[in-house]
Amino acid sequence: MPFFIRRLYGEYTLIILVLLAGIGLSLWSAWQYQQDTQQRTVAEFQDAAQHRVELISEKIDHNNIVMRSVAAFFRSSENIDRTEFKTFTHQLLKDYPYIHALEWLPHVTGPERARYENNADTPDFSIIEGEAEKQKPAAVRDEYFPIYYIEPMQNGNTMVLGFDVASDPGRRKTLQHARDTNRSAVTSRTHLLSDGDVPAVIFYEPVIKTVLKEDGKNYDLMTGFVGSVVPLPTMLDAAIKPLNFAWMNIIIHDLSAEQDEEKILYIRSTRLKKISDQEIIQDYQNQGALTEKKILEVSGRKWQITVLPARGHYMMTTQRGTYLILACGTIFTFLLVFYMLGRIQENDRVNREVEERTEQLSKAKRETEMILLSTHDGITGIDQNGIITFCNPTASQLLGYGKKELIGKNHHALLHYKRADGSPYNAEDCPIQRIMDYGQPCNVRDEVFWNKNGDPVQIEYTASPIFEGGDISGAVLVFRDVAERRALENKLEQMARYDQLTGLANRSLFIEHLKAALSRAERNKQRLGVIYLDLNGFKPINDTLGHAAGDVLLKKFAACLQDIVRDSDIAARLGGDEFTILADNIGEGDECLRLVERLRERLKQPFEIGGQNFQIGASIGIAYYPDHAADSDDLITAADAAMYEAKKDKTLPWVTYTPLKKTS
Repeated sequence: MPFFIRRLYGEYTLIILVLLAGIGLSLWSAWQYQQDTQQRTVAEFQDAAQHRVELISEKIDHNNIVMRSVAAFFRSSENIDRTEFKTFTHQLLKDYPYIHALEWLPHVTGPERARYENNADTPDFSIIEGEAEKQKPAAVRDEYFPIYYIEPMQNGNTMVLGFDVASDPGRRKTLQHARDTNRSAVTSRTHLLSDGDVPAVIFYEPVIKTVLKEDGKNYDLMTGFVGSVVPLPTMLDAAIKPLNFAWMNIIIHDLSAEQDEEKILYIRSTRLKKISDQEIIQDYQNQGALTEKKILEVSGRKWQITVLPARGHYMMTTQRGTYLILACGTIFTFLLVFYMLGRIQENDRVNREVEERTEQLSKAKRETEMILLSTHDGITGIDQNGIITFCNPTASQLLGYGKKELIGKNHHALLHYKRADGSPYNAEDCPIQRIMDYGQPCNVRDEVFWNKNGDPVQIEYTASPIFEGGDISGAVLVFRDVAERRALENKLEQMARYDQLTGLANRSLFIEHLKAALSRAERNKQRLGVIYLDLNGFKPINDTLGHAAGDVLLKKFAACLQDIVRDSDIAARLGGDEFTILADNIGEGDECLRLVERLRERLKQPFEIGGQNFQIGASIGIAYYPDHAADSDDLITAADAAMYEAKKDKTLPWVTYTPLKKTS
C-alpha cells in the first residue's frame, strides 16, 4: 500500500506539472502567433501598397517619355502634316493605351490667325473657345495655342479641334509654367471636353527651337506645345491591372492645387465590390496605423498618393487564430492529462491485446500451413540468390524430390536448367530472375520443369516478388502440372478442325487453308483449283449394309485421297459423302486434271467391305482461281455447281465450272 500511494502521488504531481506547462505554452504560443500575424499583415500591406505606388509612378514616367518623344519629333522636323503626326503617334498610343489623346498646339500670334485658319489642312478649321456645347470663335488676343492635331481621331476628339487651350484660365496657367521653365507641366484635375464626367489631367511639353537670326545670334523660338490627355481612371486601372485585387483604397491628392482647384485628384478602391467615395474619404479621415503615403513630383506639381486598407481587411485586431491556438493548446493539455490518467488501464488493455494477437497469429500460421499442405498446386519460395527456402508437399510430389533434397538448392540449376527442346536455358533469360531484378510479377502458361528422373514436367506458374523493407528479398512460385489439360485442349482442337471419322480436314479448316492460299495466289500471281467430289454408289452400300459399312467406305476413300494428293494439297470432308481438294499453285499446266486422272484410275479398283468388293465412282467438279472466282465461298460454290453438272451427265468424267450466260 505505501508503494502504491507513492507511485500514485508521483503520477499526480507529474500530471499537475504537465497541466501548468501546457497552459503556459498555449498562452505563449497564442501571443507569439498574434505578434507574427500583425507583423506579417503590416509587411504584406506595405509591400502591396508600395508596389501600387511604384506602378502609378511608372505610368507617369511612361507618359513623360511619350511627350518628350513627340516634342523631339516636332523640334527635329519642319512642316509636319497630319498624316505624319498620325503615323508617329499611332504606335505610342497603342503601346500606352491609358493615354486618351496626344495633341499638337502650335503657337499662333494674333496677326497670323487669319492666315493659319485659311491654310489649315482641316476643312472649316477655326480657332474657338468655350465649353463643348457653347463653343464660339475665339476672342482677339496676342497669341493662341489651338489644338491643331489630335490622335486618335475618335471618341469625340474631333470636336476639340481648333480649341484655344490658352482660353481656359487653368490650362493657360499650366502652359505659362511649362513655357517659363522649358519643362513639362500638368494641369490640376480637369474634365475632358469630349466627356465631362471623366476626371483627367493634361500634360504639356513645350517645343522650343533654336534659330539663327540675321545678326548671327541664336534665339529660342516657341513653336507650340505637345499635349497628353490622361484620364485618371484609365491610368490607375492600367497601373494596378497586372496585380490582383488586394482590398485597398487609393486616394491621390494634388498638394499644389490652389484654393479654387480640387484637392482630390482621384479616389480608387481595389475591392471587387464597388464602394462609395464617401466611405473611402471617411476611412482616410480615420486612418489608422496601416497607411502608406508617397509624394511624387509630377511635372511641376506634387501629388500625394495615400494607400489605405479597405474596411474589414488587413485588420490589426486579435486574430481568430490566436483564440484557436489557445483553445487547441488547452484542449490538448487536458487530453494529455486524461491520457496519463488512463495510462495504467491502457497498458493492461494493450497487454491483453498483445496476447490475443499472438494467439491469432499462431492460429493464422497454423491455418496457412494447412492450406499450403493441402493445396493441389506446388509452392516454392526462393531467396534473392535463387536458393529454395520453402516447398510444400505438392511441389515435392510433382518434382519427385524430397523436401530436404529441394531446400538449399538453386531453383534454376535444379529444375529449370534447359528448355522443352533440350537447349540450355540461361538464368538471366528466365522470367523468375527478372523478378529479382525489377520486382515485376510474371505469369507463364507453358513451361517445363525437370523432375528428379530428368523427365520434363509440363507446367504453368505464377511468380511474385517478396519485399522486405522496400527491397526485393526473394520470390514465391505457385505451379501446377498441366499435361493432362494440354492433352485435352489439343484433343478438343483436333475435334474442332478435323473430321473425326476420316481424319481429313473439316469444312472450317478447309476454308481457313483456302483463304490463306487465295491470299498467297493473289500476292504471287499464281493459280489454284478447288475439286469438289461426290461419291456415286455410296447410298446403296450405306442403306443395305448399314452405317458401319458406310463409315468403312468413307475412311478408305479418305485414305485414297491422301495417297493421290500432293504434299501442298489439302483434302477435306465437307459432310456426308462430299469431299474437296485444294490444289495449290498449279502453275501453267493443269495439275487439277492430273490429280483427277489419278483419282479415276484408283476408283477403277474395287473397295473391300465386309468380305465383299464394291465398285464406286465419283462426280467431280473443278473451279479455278482467278478464272472462276476470287473469293473462297464463291470458289467452293462454283466447284459444287460443276460437280452437279457432272452428276447430271454421267458420260462426263468431270466438269470444269462454266459461268451461266445472261439471256437477253
